[in-house]
Amino acid sequence: MQVIPITNTYRQSFKTSLGGQNVKLTFWYQVIGAGWFCSMEYPVGTPIFSGKKVNSGSPLLQSVFSDFEGDIVAVPTLAPYYELGQTPWDNTHVLMYLTGDEVEGA
Repeated sequence: MQVIPITNTYRQSFKTSLGGQNVKLTFWYQVIGAGWFCSMEYPVGTPIFSGKKVNSGSPLLQSVFSDFEGDIVAVPTLAPYYELGQTPWDNTHVLMYLTGDEVEGA
């Protein structure tokens, strides 16, 4: 597992390495639809999904076909199934990268 460095800034884009794989992640909070959304590029410059809603405890890459190994999950830190609010990161949730083996074991 690896913590992904996200903040509560309502729109952010950054490059990071997840399990040795260089990716670009973009996150934004959207009032219409009331939630956090994400786009991901892997390798950087090649979109693998765009505008996907981030749900508490649900893998972002579920049903996404890509060479990327592992998954990204918003893990609740207060109680199971705690919903994401406007400022969840490091308050009610932490964004985690799970390796392929960790995803299979979850």
